Amino acid sequence: MNFLTNKKYRWAGYFIHFVFLAILCLQPVTAQTNRSEKITIQVQNQPVEKVFKEISEKTGLKFFYGETVLKANLSLSFRDASLSTVLAEITRQAGLNFERTDNTISVSKKAVGGEASASRSLRPVSGVIVDENGEPVIGANIVVKK
Repeated sequence: MNFLTNKKYRWAGYFIHFVFLAILCLQPVTAQTNRSEKITIQVQNQPVEKVFKEISEKTGLKFFYGETVLKANLSLSFRDASLSTVLAEITRQAGLNFERTDNTISVSKKAVGGEASASRSLRPVSGVIVDENGEPVIGANIVVKK
């Protein structure tokens, strides 16, 4: 008689399958977390693009940035530092902001007036667009031009 076909022990087979699948599914998550926790980087007066490429190779993260970001040179020296510590130093040296979404980090220039001016320019606007009869216009959008 087979161990797993006996009704009395069938739950043990389900349990073994569950444990196997749980271990199999959680392995990639822990591997990615351990890979990106600590960064060792040593650069002297290097372009921002080269620094981003080096961080990307070490962490598996992708950087998304425009041409205006590439104008600074950086000098960094970190051993087993967290990603947030390294990015904070880049922010201090080059005046860049970082926003992480999954495995992508969006890079933008810091506003001249700091956080206060950025929050003033990004305020919510709401309302209803109506026609000449006062009826709401369905599907209307507003675009703010700079």
